[in-house]
Amino acid sequence: MRCKTCQYPLWEIRERICPECGSPFKPSDFDFVPNSVQFRCPHCNQSYYGTDARGHLVPSEFDCVSCGRHLRMDDAVLLPTEGVAEEVTRANTNPWLDGKGRWVTRWLTTVAMALFSPVRLMRGTPEGSRTSAAGRFCAVTSAAFLALGASLIAAMFLMPGLGRGGGMVRALAWAGLGLVVGVVGLTGIAALWGLAAHGVLRLTGPTHAGPARTVQCTLYASAGNVLMAVPWFGFYLWPFSILWWWGSAAAMVVEAQKVRVWRAIVGTAVIPALGLAAIGGTVGVALWTARQAVATVQATAAASFMQPIPPRDAFGLLIQHAEANAGVAPDHAARALLGYTPDPTRPAQWGGSFPTMLPELRTQSPAERIRRLDELAALVGAGTPNPAAAHRVDDLVFMYTGVDLLQPQDGGLWVIVKCPDPDLGDPPFGPRPVEVIRADGSGRNLRVEDLPAEVDRQNELRRALGVPEIPDPMRVQRVRPAPAPPG
Repeated sequence: MRCKTCQYPLWEIRERICPECGSPFKPSDFDFVPNSVQFRCPHCNQSYYGTDARGHLVPSEFDCVSCGRHLRMDDAVLLPTEGVAEEVTRANTNPWLDGKGRWVTRWLTTVAMALFSPVRLMRGTPEGSRTSAAGRFCAVTSAAFLALGASLIAAMFLMPGLGRGGGMVRALAWAGLGLVVGVVGLTGIAALWGLAAHGVLRLTGPTHAGPARTVQCTLYASAGNVLMAVPWFGFYLWPFSILWWWGSAAAMVVEAQKVRVWRAIVGTAVIPALGLAAIGGTVGVALWTARQAVATVQATAAASFMQPIPPRDAFGLLIQHAEANAGVAPDHAARALLGYTPDPTRPAQWGGSFPTMLPELRTQSPAERIRRLDELAALVGAGTPNPAAAHRVDDLVFMYTGVDLLQPQDGGLWVIVKCPDPDLGDPPFGPRPVEVIRADGSGRNLRVEDLPAEVDRQNELRRALGVPEIPDPMRVQRVRPAPAPPG
């Protein structure tokens, strides 16, 4: 039994004032493990033992069996039962503060008590304990729950961007920043909530302790956010999390401030009510804007075709263009690819660079698109004596310069190579096979490490046929096409 203000031991003190800080106390203010404390008669030292759930005497007043004088429990002299350590007498403790065991175990135990036994947790929290300790608990709890709740979202939306020229560092930096903002925000809200709740309590009557005690209640009650830790669905459970947080805080306030239940409910209801209104409005706006975004994406999906064009489909478009233009290949592959319509039944294609050039062209007006295509054709040297040997459209590198698409000089000539755009960094989840489409329409997959040797063999064939040699497709950039070798 220690002073709730300064933690001074109060055993065997007959006067009901703490000798350290002068705070008054009563044995009935404390809870004990049943039969762990001796209640001695102040006149004859006859011992009695508390047997009820709080370790108190039953009944609380009676005549002493030894001296016959009337004895009240709050007049008794207390000390631990012989052979019982002082710490064993405490019926309720705050695991987060007692320093026993690993901190993870203490945190989990405190979370469980805040969720299911908030009154016991507050009884075990000394009035003189530091509010900063409660703040640290709230911060750790918020960080853990937010991280768990966002785990699947991070996996689905961040992972595809990892490995793209520093994408991992940027993705982790943004995720870390979001976590820090969330933790600081929730901890700050909990502290402000406690201050506001205490102000309302003071308006409705007296309180047992100061505002710091109420702030401790709202900080420890942050464990009510446990539903936010449910991966993916935690965001949708936020109203229930707020209600659980509110209920735990109100129960703690009843114990900490010795007020009636209705005062605790009213006092702690201010911030949840405002929070529900604010978050509800925010969610409503977010859902409305998300619906507009989805509608826009659905309306432009066919035009933007966010999935890369399969190389075989691209080859077919080149052939169609040549057939429609007396065998003349397009001055830039983008002119042929703009006629592509995605197949909605085809599964999503992952593992390359995200398309950028074609969606941009699709969203432009016809006049702007023609001007941009002419710029791209000029960039690859179309119509000049020395056009580029290869140029890129997103994931596809085209190398049909000097090749007759309708009657190729050799069916083994490469026409299209699918490989990641070096401007966008390495592809996610490691390197992918390089896919090659030949002039006869056949295809094959190559390992990235085998590509340089295969390029050398291809150039041997091209030299023999008098067709411009090609560069390493992995080095062909969208904005800087590779020119043909001189001569």
